[in-house]
Amino acid sequence: MVMTRPLAPRPTPRAAAGFERRIDGCRVSLKQVQSAFDDPGSDAPHVVLVHGMVDSGATWLPLLPLLPQLHVWVAEMPWSGLDGVHWPHVMPATEWWRTALALCPVRPALCVGHSFGALVLLDWALTTPQPQIDALSLLAPFFCGRHRAIEWDELNRFAHNVPQRLSEGLRARLGPALPSPTLVDGLARRLSARCMPDAVIELMRLFLKTRHADPTRLRLPLQVLVGAQDGDLVRQSCSDLRLAAAGLPSATFHEWAGCGHHPMHESPARLALLLREQAGAASPPSRLTTTTTESPECLPA
Repeated sequence: MVMTRPLAPRPTPRAAAGFERRIDGCRVSLKQVQSAFDDPGSDAPHVVLVHGMVDSGATWLPLLPLLPQLHVWVAEMPWSGLDGVHWPHVMPATEWWRTALALCPVRPALCVGHSFGALVLLDWALTTPQPQIDALSLLAPFFCGRHRAIEWDELNRFAHNVPQRLSEGLRARLGPALPSPTLVDGLARRLSARCMPDAVIELMRLFLKTRHADPTRLRLPLQVLVGAQDGDLVRQSCSDLRLAAAGLPSATFHEWAGCGHHPMHESPARLALLLREQAGAASPPSRLTTTTTESPECLPA
């Protein structure tokens, strides 16, 4: 639990343990993991972070010390796989995100999604007439251009390559603490059971749905980030999204050299600067209170 001073005029955040719902055996929660105050009456921006598939809120830990000007909330979503793979049959991913956001007692200045989390946020923003946030940041999102042909072979490769992508996520996250390649590959194969096949089918459903999306209808400032070393599907997705969003004055796109699919691990300082700027955080350092997110057994993907 994060202990904070009351903030006027917005509501005082409740205990983190109170922001959780369980629906048909699946959990979704929203936890305030960091509070920043410049002075007793400050009104620092609130940011909500949404992890990708077979991942958890712990994936954002490298960023927290670099965001002292922000109140940071972490959404723990059922696509972590910790409660099984049946969550898409309870509700679509976008409805799970609506459930998480409804737990938030404040209006976020910025919502940040990574990978599958970014795809869900985009779908939500495109299907919600008045999203109750101020800005959107998508890290390594999936998107399918209107005229792009999708072949069965491509879908088949994506499904078969899930363990490989999980291995890459583990390597990015563990860094110097990386165990042997054999152990990493074994962990990745076991983690893949948390998303196959149900969650991958839900990912593909939302991915293919974007062929009919019109990003120029977005009424939110949009920021998109892709690593130049990310996989072909994500880099093509960002190119398609950039083309589809052409003419949208509030959209910015970034491609970072030397970065892959996990900028929060590969370029945390650079990412933190980008998010601080987008959230409109003040430049002077603030007093910081941080609590570690709970996700010891859920690793990034």
